[in-house]
Amino acid sequence: MKSTILTGASILALAISAPAYAQSTSTIDQTGADNAAAVDQTGNGNDSEIVQDGTGLGADVDQDGDNNLSGILQDSDSVALGDPSAIVGQAGNGNESNIIQSSTGSSTGLVTANVDQTGDDNFSGVIQTATATDGAVDADVVQANGASSLVTQANSSAGGGAAATAIVTQDGFSSSEINQTLSSGNANGVTANVIQAGDDHSSLINQAGTGRTQTANVDQTGVNNASVIDQLPGAGGTASVTQTGTDGTSTITQDRFSLNATLNQGGTSNNSDIIQDGPFGSSVTVNQNVVNAGGNNDSFVQQGPENDGVGISALVNQEGSDNVSTINQDGTNNTLFRNVSADVSQSGDGNTSDVDQTNPGENVDAEVEQAGNNNFASINQAADGVNLQGDNNFADVDQFGDGNTADIDQTGTGSNNSATTLQLGTGSSATIQQTVDASGDDAFIFQ
Repeated sequence: MKSTILTGASILALAISAPAYAQSTSTIDQTGADNAAAVDQTGNGNDSEIVQDGTGLGADVDQDGDNNLSGILQDSDSVALGDPSAIVGQAGNGNESNIIQSSTGSSTGLVTANVDQTGDDNFSGVIQTATATDGAVDADVVQANGASSLVTQANSSAGGGAAATAIVTQDGFSSSEINQTLSSGNANGVTANVIQAGDDHSSLINQAGTGRTQTANVDQTGVNNASVIDQLPGAGGTASVTQTGTDGTSTITQDRFSLNATLNQGGTSNNSDIIQDGPFGSSVTVNQNVVNAGGNNDSFVQQGPENDGVGISALVNQEGSDNVSTINQDGTNNTLFRNVSADVSQSGDGNTSDVDQTNPGENVDAEVEQAGNNNFASINQAADGVNLQGDNNFADVDQFGDGNTADIDQTGTGSNNSATTLQLGTGSSATIQQTVDASGDDAFIFQ
């Protein structure tokens, strides 16, 4: 499982191709000012190389047994604080840790890294650079039982009190990769927190905070869950993933600012995809099989793009199995896509909900609740009476039995729109359409 992050000419031979079971090799090369380095090694194939340049620096390596290997190459033109610093502790089995840090800053600098690994086939990475005004990076990795972690962070003249922080805690045979970049644009900072317990989890976080603050939180327990979070340059906000089941998958992509996405899912083989590319303040919460067991649920939410929409929101709750929910709220070609919202709750098995609110204008809303099995609901509040006059909109579908179908379409240059469908029996069907030139719209179907 071992991996490596060394590049170029082995980064000055940080891992010196030591023979297996070299039983201790240590090389320290220091130049300039207050340098310090400490290495403590006991047993098996230990190897440590510390190369430091200047000024305050630091470095501490403690290795105990088995096929250990550490690195640490530090280059600093300090403006103090961490300066960088690096502490690695490894105790047992096929450990490996490579830390490459740089600073060369012209203002406030902090680069530091802590790695603590115990047991089994561990690997850690950590590459940090901070050539920046107010620039700082930080990393903290704790691993046990076969975990693998790679953290790369960069800060290039970001300013604005910029900082990048990554914390990874893993217990089990899992892998984590964090890539965080701050560059010009008065970036405020990025933070990534990953906690993984159990086996075969994977987490990938990419964040590029140009002028914005970004936070990513991943908490995975159970077995074989996978999470991908991408927050693109210029985006800002928080993405949080909690997966407690088995074989769950999650992707979150955010590409504007002040966005919030939260996923909670348990059960087996559930999938969630969230895409937000606008507007300011948009938020999504998806809950799948958090309380009740179940699986094979699928949720897709897309909100945006860019500045279209105001106060968009979406909430999905699915319990049971084989449910599918799709929410599309992108306000295409429209500047009147106002308060918007969408709420879907499905509890039985095999239910399908498709809420497509792409172009209705004004207040919009949509609620779908299906409690039985094999129900289908579609809400389409589409108005383009040219460049939209959907007005006050509202739509509701409640279905509690099995095999019900409901279709609500509010179309046209309407005004006070509304629509409700409630079906309690089995196999009922309902369609509501309110078309052009309507004014005080209203429609109710109860069966």
